[in-house]
Amino acid sequence: MTKNKQKHTKTSIIKNSIKILSWNIQSPSSIDGSKFEIESFQNVFKDHDIACLQEIRREVHLIGYRSICNIRKDGKSGGVGILIKNELIEGIEFIKNTECSDYLVCRLNKDFFNLPEDTFIVNVYIRPFNSSASNATDNGKDALKNIEDVVNELREEGEVILCGDFNSRTGQKTGMIREYLTDFVPLPDDYEPDTFLPRNSLDSITNTYGTHFLNLVKHNQLTILNGRTLGDLVGNFTS
Repeated sequence: MTKNKQKHTKTSIIKNSIKILSWNIQSPSSIDGSKFEIESFQNVFKDHDIACLQEIRREVHLIGYRSICNIRKDGKSGGVGILIKNELIEGIEFIKNTECSDYLVCRLNKDFFNLPEDTFIVNVYIRPFNSSASNATDNGKDALKNIEDVVNELREEGEVILCGDFNSRTGQKTGMIREYLTDFVPLPDDYEPDTFLPRNSLDSITNTYGTHFLNLVKHNQLTILNGRTLGDLVGNFTS
């Protein structure tokens, strides 16, 4: 991974919350032209400070935001981008990886945002299991393993928000290790059992990628928000 550092000032942004949007836009173009020139599309971003976009296919830009993109070489599918409001950019460090176009990372500086520690946002797009672009040497399983290694490394430096389109169906699995299971599952001595709310899900299917994704979550002590937070307490299908 290579780092594209932004200079930080002593200014601190005090906000009650930072709103993050994660959205698979399924191409930046529509029958009416560029989606980024359509007012109704632009309005979706207005109330968000950071937008993590998937399937952007090419470089994308929006007035009022700084963007960084990671595009596949063929430019026909996939690709991820992160858009940051201009007034927040001095507190952001983009960490652009040049080895894999399936993810993109940025760091929120703890001093600038008045956070307990640095926070990393990892924006991911995993191609579907049955995608024609998947093959034995370039598939979602390998990408998930690559991303797990990245998350594991970042967890040593701060908190991690993992978002995007993983094409991973996790069914009704909780994605957590409960305290009463720690006697039966070999865990590191410093592992703290999860004590979050049970997770609801309307999906009953777990696919191959879902199994790998659940392992990524548990290995790094992450928490799946879908199905256990306000706005999605029932665990709706995502599309």
